[in-house]
Amino acid sequence: MTQWVVFIPRNEAVANTKDVDQNPSLVGQATAWISHSKNKLVPERILRAGQTLPVTVLTAPATSLYIMGGHGKEGRNYLTWPGESNPLCCHQLGDLLQTAGLPLTYSGKVKVYSCLSADGKGSAIAFAKLFAQYMAHLGYRSCSIWGYTGAVSKGYVNSGSKEEPIGIVKSTQFKRPEERNQGYHRYATETGGYGTRAKAARREFTDKSTIVTIAHCSVCNRF
Repeated sequence: MTQWVVFIPRNEAVANTKDVDQNPSLVGQATAWISHSKNKLVPERILRAGQTLPVTVLTAPATSLYIMGGHGKEGRNYLTWPGESNPLCCHQLGDLLQTAGLPLTYSGKVKVYSCLSADGKGSAIAFAKLFAQYMAHLGYRSCSIWGYTGAVSKGYVNSGSKEEPIGIVKSTQFKRPEERNQGYHRYATETGGYGTRAKAARREFTDKSTIVTIAHCSVCNRF
C-alpha cells in the first residue's frame, strides 16, 4: 500500500497560522487528509520544519512525500503563507528536507502540493522545476519531483459525508459513480470550478543531472 508523509516546511507558528479568510492552516489542511486517505497517512507522519522525517517509511516501496508549504504562483521560485517573516524559496525547501534527514537514496515521489507549482510564466521557470534542479544539485537523483498546474484544493471531496470541506465542490458534481464516497483530491479549473482529480494536474520535473547550474536566487541570496 502507498504510504504518505506530509512535510510542512514551516516553523510551528506559521504552520498553524490560518490562511486568508480564516481558511484552515497548513497543519489543519494536512490533518484533514487523514480521515480520507484510506490509512495512507497517520498523524505522526505530518512533520514540520525542525522535525526528523520517518526514514523507515521513506525507505519503503511506493512512498509519496507531500510538500505542503503554502501558496505558489506561476514562474515564481518561492512559496508564501500568512504569518511568515520571509517567503520560502526552492533552495531553502531542499535544505530543510536534507536537514530533516531525507535519505539520498529515497526513491519515492516528492510532490510540491501548492497551486501553480508546475507553471512557468514566459521565461520564468516553474517552482517545481527549479526545486528539482536543486535537489539534483544536493544529490537526490533517485526520487521523482512533481508539481501541479493550476489551483489545487487542499481538502478532499467526499460525496458520502455530511460535511464537505470549505471551497470544495458539492457532491452533485461527481460525474462518475466510482468516484462517489471515495474522498478524492480535486483541483480548481480555470473557470473556477472543481471536479478534476488533482493527479490530472500533476507534472514531473525530475532532474538526474550530475552537474547542475543553479541560477542566483534573490530570496536566499545564493548562487
